[in-house]
Amino acid sequence: VPDLLFVIDVNKEDLAIAEAKKLGIPVVAVIDTNCSPDGVEFAIPGNDDAARAIALYCDLASRAALDGMSEQLGAAGVDLGAMEVAAAEAIEPEAAVADPPAEKAKAEEKAATVEAVPEEKAVTEEAATEEKAATEEVATAEKVATEDKAVTEEKAAPEEAETEEKAPAKEATAKKAPAKKETAKKAPAKKKPAAKKDAAEDATEEAEDATEEKAE
Repeated sequence: VPDLLFVIDVNKEDLAIAEAKKLGIPVVAVIDTNCSPDGVEFAIPGNDDAARAIALYCDLASRAALDGMSEQLGAAGVDLGAMEVAAAEAIEPEAAVADPPAEKAKAEEKAATVEAVPEEKAVTEEAATEEKAATEEVATAEKVATEDKAVTEEKAAPEEAETEEKAPAKEATAKKAPAKKETAKKAPAKKKPAAKKDAAEDATEEAEDATEEKAE
């Protein structure tokens, strides 16, 4: 059973105050304006809503408790300095015992990190190498495609040149064809000498007939 009960909010901790009253435990409480001091032996007027005020109350109460304990031990003839040294010595071995597992865990974490870093580095380098190889393959494929295109264009160029050369020859042949037609059209003009020849023969016959008539 505690020797004393310290309460900040009386309204909220009314059950604790009632139980302390039944057990005969004295109550020290901070009483705000909206709180009832019933059941509180040592009332401290103050604000129980502000965080800074509550921190101040708790700090003062803990210091008062520690000072009271120190005075009690001093009155009992206990050497507080020796107790502090003994307590510090007791804490150091506990820390030393607790440290090895912590240090071991830290060492294992460090080793795992050191092992993980080369693995990550190797994975990164491998990925970079694969990416570089893929890029080189793409570049090689593009280069081969460009070369094939250039070879195809070189092969197509002479064929285009031959086609272009044949085209004017065909045009010239096409132009010469009408000339033959014109020659064919002019061919009937040669019949004119035959007509002249017939006229001359007729004239000769007429002259001969005239000569015969005169001779008669």
